[in-house]
Amino acid sequence: MPELRAELDRVLAQELNRQNIARPRLPIDRVFSLTGFGTIVTGTLIDGTFKTGQEVEVLPQGIKTRIRGMQSHKQTIELAQPGQRVAINLANVARSALQRGNVVALPGQLQPTMLLDARIHLLKDANRSLASPHEGLKPLPHNAQVDFYCGSQEVSARVRLLATDELQPGEDAWAQLRLQQPAVIARHDRFILRLPSPGMTIGGGEVIDVKPRYHRRSQSTILADLERLAQSSPEELVLAALDYNVASHTSTKTASSSTKSAYGLASQEASTIAKRYNLAEDVTLHILETLLQEGRVCKVGTFWFAQHVWETLTEEATQLVSAYHQSYPLRSGLSKEEWRTRLHLSPRLATDVFAVLQAAGRLETVADSEQRGSTTSGLIRLPHFVPHFTPQQQQQIERLLQAFQSNPYTPPGRAEAESLVGPEILNALIEQGRLVKLGDGVLFLCETYNEALSLLIAYLRKNGKMTVAEARDILNTTRKYILPLLEHMDALRLTRRLGDTRVPGIATLDGN
Repeated sequence: MPELRAELDRVLAQELNRQNIARPRLPIDRVFSLTGFGTIVTGTLIDGTFKTGQEVEVLPQGIKTRIRGMQSHKQTIELAQPGQRVAINLANVARSALQRGNVVALPGQLQPTMLLDARIHLLKDANRSLASPHEGLKPLPHNAQVDFYCGSQEVSARVRLLATDELQPGEDAWAQLRLQQPAVIARHDRFILRLPSPGMTIGGGEVIDVKPRYHRRSQSTILADLERLAQSSPEELVLAALDYNVASHTSTKTASSSTKSAYGLASQEASTIAKRYNLAEDVTLHILETLLQEGRVCKVGTFWFAQHVWETLTEEATQLVSAYHQSYPLRSGLSKEEWRTRLHLSPRLATDVFAVLQAAGRLETVADSEQRGSTTSGLIRLPHFVPHFTPQQQQQIERLLQAFQSNPYTPPGRAEAESLVGPEILNALIEQGRLVKLGDGVLFLCETYNEALSLLIAYLRKNGKMTVAEARDILNTTRKYILPLLEHMDALRLTRRLGDTRVPGIATLDGN
């Protein structure tokens, strides 16, 4: 016994400095309650520290609570260190809501998973566990059902062998484990595999990725990526998270969804990278900033891209707009929403990407004539692009504008205008603000529109109210034209409808 104690003291003296990546987690191995204290959980703290009074989260349930107090070996402590046995008194949590296998962590730092990549090892004598008295010795087959033990968690799982159809005793293999219920696991966690029946340990392994995509089997590129991931330094892990092959993703999809989520998969936030690879967030940020200075990554808002991925996205984003200009040279620009959808960007990522491209002078927003020169139209274009008409089209436009000028308040309708110049030219004139569209099929020259508003507002200010008939007479037009114009003024809050009359609206009263 004295020799055993001496050896334990020696080992403990060498192992006191446990990993602290500021992401503490306590796998719960026991739950109980004490009168006057409430619910208490115990476990071994890893990866960080806990403090009394700290807000925490119990996973996978996502229960938010607070540390009321802590003890280690029956001694009250204020700060729990990595590797320490800890009993935590949790506030406002029922004993029945928790169980062995749950994990206490800081809110938002860990996420449950049901799929993980791992390197597994089958024990040399596993054949005795797998043997059938009638069929002889057997290796571990692909898709075998096992019990997965990690921390204090016990979960049923399927073992998908990625490079072979069966794993021989004493050998290693890459596998993807599909868990039957959520578990809280981190990269480099060790685990044990057991047969459900008879209950015998057959092997174990190490977790390599806790948020993998579903892998196809016998894919050399996937196996190579897993080998690289297993041996990577923190810097290499960060680059691996961003080094996404968009072209490869595109080639494996159908035409209808060729780039679906490709750039979403390629862009990551620092906190996401840190969580996936079990890295400290400050270390991850430092690595990213260093890579940024070296020109190997690019930061877009809160998202990070590998430089080559960002260059691909930049080229595709601008090429989409350029191709649109070539296809529709008379239109002012491409809808920003269509641009976002065709790039398969999330709204948040699209906003950040466009802001960077706009600041770099690659794209710009089109002013919306209907919004009186604001830049909120939702159309984007290449810088300095201006719709241009051919000489023949210009002649058609002159004839159309002459028809509008001859009868300013009873102008040609949309169908007649399209018959004179065609829909593309007409839409271009509307986009440029030379024609103003009101309601279904009603168009006015911009000058006529502005004059009409001035005349009607002047009448309202003088008389306090105005009927449809009075408005019609002021402009010497018909109900076909005056009704859409008055409804348009209502929408702009220049007028307000009261029964059959209009009174000054808010905008008119404000003097606009």
